[in-house]
Amino acid sequence: MMRIREFADAHPEVIRPRHPGSQGAAGEHSGDWDDIDAPICGNDRVEVTATIRQDIGILHEVLGTWGAVSAALGLTRNVPQDIYRGHQKSITVDLRQRIAEEVRLSDISLAA
Repeated sequence: MMRIREFADAHPEVIRPRHPGSQGAAGEHSGDWDDIDAPICGNDRVEVTATIRQDIGILHEVLGTWGAVSAALGLTRNVPQDIYRGHQKSITVDLRQRIAEEVRLSDISLAA
């Protein structure tokens, strides 16, 4: 559970708190954190669309590795893969804009 909390603190775009203090039948805390598949759409979040997945795929094609995509977007290695493979249901508006900008820049570099 601690690893999930540490990851969630470092990557709020992936995991967010859910019902703090909720307890299961055995008195254990259950569901303190939403998992990556949970849809999280609010004012600062957008649903991951096919277009966003396509953009991540373009970046992977252009940059060559998931590590390079992650570095370009300022994320950990697994986040772009999760977006591309459909394991992540929402992202921040800022991340969507960063993805679009990186794709635009990569298109310019390909045309040059």
